[in-house]
Amino acid sequence: MRKITQPMLKGALGVLVSAGLSVGPAAAQTHISIQATTIPVGNLLNIAGIGDIGGGVGHGTYQLGSCSYDGFSRSNCVTSGTYVELAGSQNPGSTGTFSWRLTWLGNAPNPIQVRSVSAGSNITTLYSVPTGSFFEVILGNGRYANLDFGAPDTPNPTGGVLNWQAFLSNNATCSGSPATCSVSDVMLAPGSSIQSNISQFNMQLDYAATVVPEPSSVALVGIGLLAIAAQGYRRRSNSRRA
Repeated sequence: MRKITQPMLKGALGVLVSAGLSVGPAAAQTHISIQATTIPVGNLLNIAGIGDIGGGVGHGTYQLGSCSYDGFSRSNCVTSGTYVELAGSQNPGSTGTFSWRLTWLGNAPNPIQVRSVSAGSNITTLYSVPTGSFFEVILGNGRYANLDFGAPDTPNPTGGVLNWQAFLSNNATCSGSPATCSVSDVMLAPGSSIQSNISQFNMQLDYAATVVPEPSSVALVGIGLLAIAAQGYRRRSNSRRA
């Protein structure tokens, strides 16, 4: 294994989500912005390279957390710990616990893929997420938000939209034969991977006063991130977790 050498290099998945919600211009918005302070469970970020999708832009599978099959219908990757609310959040400085999950249908290798936002970039965005996969965060105070990719899931009545960013640490290690031990080069090299503990994990939960899910209207956007389409986008209900 090779260790990452660039002191400022961070592999990031920064997915800022704008869900297709029918809300009036004067609708009140509740914004909760948190940062993990401890991650005793699932403290691992891993990206495995698949290859070039064109123009020197690589892609690969994305794993955040400790993964296992539930023995029934789903494979789950879980990350949990404590958090603090950041400035600009609903209650800055307040603390609590969180449980974050990445999940897909069946007992199969991880199918969730990301890609570089541009050639040579170490910032990634979602690229391919199968129907039935979703991401969710549940806070100890009952707040819940998710990013859902279709049947058999049902809308999330609380209306919480999930955004997150997770970063590799500077001591990330690589396997395989990437040109350099970096996120962008790993994703260009099939069979290679880069992984480390999570150096920083930020999450955002946003709630509108009036929420009407629009499954056919979904835009994934971020700073410099390209959009991807996902058919059958729905919010998962708080009461129906696999």
